[in-house]
Amino acid sequence: MSVTVEQALVAVLLADSGLAALVDEKVYPLVIPAGVDLPAVGYRLASTEFKYDMDGQAPPEIATVSFYAWADDYAEASTLGQALRTALKNQKGSVAVGEESGTLVCFLAGYADEVERIEPEGGFRYAKRLDVEAVWKPD
Repeated sequence: MSVTVEQALVAVLLADSGLAALVDEKVYPLVIPAGVDLPAVGYRLASTEFKYDMDGQAPPEIATVSFYAWADDYAEASTLGQALRTALKNQKGSVAVGEESGTLVCFLAGYADEVERIEPEGGFRYAKRLDVEAVWKPD
């Protein structure tokens, strides 16, 4: 099975020592599981584009991915958001996922604040959202 752009991006994040120091391996698709202590990173694949040439050859997978740096307070979310930016900006090169590898290029597309009210406690948790355009070409 071929490695996906999501798997390549997560591999880059987990290999980054600055980000790993903040979240360990807490990088999750779509939803942070109940009971997971923050900070943590969530991500959502917003879109994926596949185009083929006349011979059916698949060119690189192009995806837009939103990452969320979740924390219990705004300052910690900001620190984690900056670590996400550092891990992904200027990412261009070979990435190994298990025994497979490919080339990943990332472009930072946007950065924003998010806030979520926690019910029934009535508190909040904060996030920085980082939107990334990624191009992935398996070897």
